[in-house]
Amino acid sequence: MMPYIGKISGFSHGFLIGWVYSPNRLEERIVVEVYGDDYPMALTCAQVWLPELAHIGDGCHGFCQGIPAAKLTMINRLSARVANSD
Repeated sequence: MMPYIGKISGFSHGFLIGWVYSPNRLEERIVVEVYGDDYPMALTCAQVWLPELAHIGDGCHGFCQGIPAAKLTMINRLSARVANSD
């Protein structure tokens, strides 16, 4: 299994915000699965440039996934993980 480093940075105005990268493959664009109460809700790609990660490869490791307000009222916890990384 390839190691990944990442973090959910926050949630703002209906968007889950975070970043993830693989130290061994800095050019890789990683697909992230977003979960609500452990149920899959969305897939997104970590490919957004972030100034705080500019020193890591090309700095394009951020993601921002919109979560519909109707779904937010039905869940207690949001989480994210690298897709297919059981």
